[in-house]
Amino acid sequence: MSFFVPKHSDNNLILFHQNIAGLLNKLDNLQVTIQEFIDSGTNISVICATETFLKLGDEKNIRLMDFQLAASYCRPRERRGGACILVKNHIQFNPIKLTDEYATYKSFECCGIEIKSSNLMILCIYRTPKSNIENFFANFEALLMRLMKKGKKKIIIAGDLNIDTLTSNVHSNRLINILHSFNISLHINEPTRLNACIDHIASNLKGTDASVHSLGLSDHSGQTAIFKVKLKKTTLQWVETRRDFNKDNINKFYDCISSLSFSDILTENNTDDAFDRFHSLFSLFYNLCFPKIEVKINKKNNKTRWITKGIKKCCKIKRRLFKLYEMATKNDKPLRRQVYKMYTKTLRRCILGLQKQGNKRYVINSKNKTKAVWNIITSQVSACPTRTEFDEIQYNGFTIAEPTEIANAFNNYFIETTNTNLKSNNCPSKFTLDTCQSSMFLNPTSPDEIFRIIMALKNSNSVGYDDLSTKIIKIVAIPVASVLSHLVNLSFSQGVFPNRLKLSVVKPLYKKGDKKMPNNYRPISLIPVFSKIFEKAVLNRLTNFLDKMNIINKAQNGFRKNHNTTLANYTLIQNVIDSLDTKTPAVALYLDMSKAFDFVEHKNLLSKLESYGIRGSVKDWFSSYLRNRVQCVEINRIEKKGGKLKKIEYRSGQKENKYGVPQGSILGPVLFLLYINDLPKITKHKTILFADDTTFIIKTKNKEHLENEINSTIKDAMNWFNQNNLKVNVDKTKIMQFRTYQTPKLQINIKYDGQPIESVQTYKFLGIIIDEHCNWKNHITNVCERLSRFVFVLRRLRETVSTEVALEAYHAYVVSVLQYGLIIWGNCTDINLAFKIQKKCVRALCGADFKDSCRPLFKNMKLLTLTGLYIKQTCIFVLEHPDFFPAKQLVTVKALRKRPSNLLELPTGRLTLFKRNAYAMAIKIYNALPEDLRGLSVSLFRSKVHSWLTTHPFYSLDEYFAHGK
Repeated sequence: MSFFVPKHSDNNLILFHQNIAGLLNKLDNLQVTIQEFIDSGTNISVICATETFLKLGDEKNIRLMDFQLAASYCRPRERRGGACILVKNHIQFNPIKLTDEYATYKSFECCGIEIKSSNLMILCIYRTPKSNIENFFANFEALLMRLMKKGKKKIIIAGDLNIDTLTSNVHSNRLINILHSFNISLHINEPTRLNACIDHIASNLKGTDASVHSLGLSDHSGQTAIFKVKLKKTTLQWVETRRDFNKDNINKFYDCISSLSFSDILTENNTDDAFDRFHSLFSLFYNLCFPKIEVKINKKNNKTRWITKGIKKCCKIKRRLFKLYEMATKNDKPLRRQVYKMYTKTLRRCILGLQKQGNKRYVINSKNKTKAVWNIITSQVSACPTRTEFDEIQYNGFTIAEPTEIANAFNNYFIETTNTNLKSNNCPSKFTLDTCQSSMFLNPTSPDEIFRIIMALKNSNSVGYDDLSTKIIKIVAIPVASVLSHLVNLSFSQGVFPNRLKLSVVKPLYKKGDKKMPNNYRPISLIPVFSKIFEKAVLNRLTNFLDKMNIINKAQNGFRKNHNTTLANYTLIQNVIDSLDTKTPAVALYLDMSKAFDFVEHKNLLSKLESYGIRGSVKDWFSSYLRNRVQCVEINRIEKKGGKLKKIEYRSGQKENKYGVPQGSILGPVLFLLYINDLPKITKHKTILFADDTTFIIKTKNKEHLENEINSTIKDAMNWFNQNNLKVNVDKTKIMQFRTYQTPKLQINIKYDGQPIESVQTYKFLGIIIDEHCNWKNHITNVCERLSRFVFVLRRLRETVSTEVALEAYHAYVVSVLQYGLIIWGNCTDINLAFKIQKKCVRALCGADFKDSCRPLFKNMKLLTLTGLYIKQTCIFVLEHPDFFPAKQLVTVKALRKRPSNLLELPTGRLTLFKRNAYAMAIKIYNALPEDLRGLSVSLFRSKVHSWLTTHPFYSLDEYFAHGK
């Protein structure tokens, strides 16, 4: 087989189409094929694949060097069929959403993209042989009509239509006539499968050269077509400007900072002046020791080093064997087929072996082996992030293309959307705060504390406006600890936060939707590293004071020690089930706050801080911290400079941010907790908070009063939000009426300002899907869908990396998904569905057959079964929250340790739901533990119970309870 294609310009678009009969399992073979095309001088720009066999969600597992998935059609249920388009990473495109309207299961499976720089549309289509051909022609013609109405467009169509154009018949003639009516011509005129031409490339472009290639990727030949469409040149050298952090420069920087006495700073009595001098001096040596240099970006991908000359030679032999099989006589075909299949399997083993060796060498040769391991894992788990190109945006009705103006427009938008007073003057406040009689003090810090703070900062390459990262500060933590201690103490004593630390750099992060609209971007704020040191020193003192005075409301579960989303979910479900068991109607009101952190009013916040005991110079410090904060927006553009492609940073002007707690800061979350700390006091009903997630559980014995109670709670909550300048999205606010299957739903009319509040049957609360009957089927389905997609990844990792690396991926993804909120849903009737998926993951991890028993695999690999995870998580929850499980006498961790035989008393309930809920099951499970485990501390219990459960891989709770008898 030859990879020869007609002579072409480097700027031309080359499209490759292949009916691949299963894309995921042939990615390696496709990678080799693409590399062979490149070696022959054919640089494929776009790949159209049909019969991809992808199900919804499988798209995330597509990894192909230098290509990204641009569009796809996946069958929602069964495999087979499907179509997708992959494009080179440098090509900018938009999916054609119009194809979604016409795509039809089996008869017209299509997807499409538009390359705007070339005014070009590309469609990829698959039609099954026995599908409704009338439906195919109707949708095909209607789609072309809609697309071509948009103006003079270039269009390319590629796909397996299962219509043989080498034979003149009704269907082939009709296809040709439809194409001709849009001035579109077919470019493939030779067989693509056996003696039929059923795979096609067509376009309305002139001077197109097309070829057919027998590649052995499936029983269809592949096709290439060269189109005279100019793409952006990509032959320029890519360079990036970086700091030169070599070992000599690091040592030089350390020596320079160590040699400084900082005497003039230590004698300075003004906080701003002292910090300015320190920062200027530090930055001076930083810039001297770490100059900016241009670094060439090597496009060679490590993942393709396994494509050796030997592999390419073997692939050629494989194609020859396939050709011999195709040409064989009827009697010879079985033997030829067997030889071809055996060789294909041997080649696959060789490819996987080379990949495994390459990954092993990569880890061994890496300075940071942990990072190298995770680079390999994430290359299989996460899609390569696409670069957001800020070519132009729409702002205030204008199109803006100049990069600095784009940055300014983003900055204006981010400031305008939050720096707004939402208060209504006609709603007087009726809420009063409890006053703390004690006052907080900022005790002086020490060099030792500053050193610990620096070393505890999370390692990150992110930098603030001053270009300093945590890694650099950690290098010189010892020599700067004393001077920073002095600066922090000066800041404490004067109640002043340095102005130089109030500038944040904001980077717009694309979410979804039209990339030209600023509202489709999330602002990511980067604050200076030195700001984090000052803030952490204050946070240590603030949290100690808040804990000592018991100021944070018990309803709050966010940003607090020993509080998490599992606790919030447990509180919600336990309250609901208690109500159902006592036949008390219960309704959850889920409020959705919009950008709550950004709308915090500083004056109101400072007033609340004073009530909570933050007064005098401490209040002055927080006032200074919030006052005069400014931000600028930074965007990146890839531009041609001096014959090279460079990433250029553009920054907007600075704008003052008068509202909100600083995003990306250390103090911001706790300040927000204090801002909404009085929210639960507005109602007698149970409140559950997790940062800005707010839920009220409204109960009343009298069913007739339930509607009034809900409406009254909404009114009081909205008044509170109004007085505190916070915005609630009424459209996303929901209510859920909990009930048993036998209880009829109450007819209640809930409104706010005349707008109905939607009543829902399911709601995703902090990552867990809650059902009105406390049934966990929807959540289990979600868990199964997430894990099903990972089975392929584990199978792939097992073949290409060491067992240790694959195990890390299993724990990082499978275990984390399974154990999230497991104490809430781990005893539901559908739990076996999740357990089956876990066993699939374990079999993939171990390379076991689908019929093999998993029990020895769990034991040998020292993995916990889903039941084991449930037992472990539940028992840890009991030990961490002993006050939730009082018996006739108060049970504490100390009591449990002193009297291990002292079992928790099992409560009695009316409903089966009560007897199976998290509270009752926690007591049952804890009581069934071996006695020597019940007397351990939490930290020791974690390791001991894990070891015990790995030696006892329980498949069900019945097994566990039977073992304890």
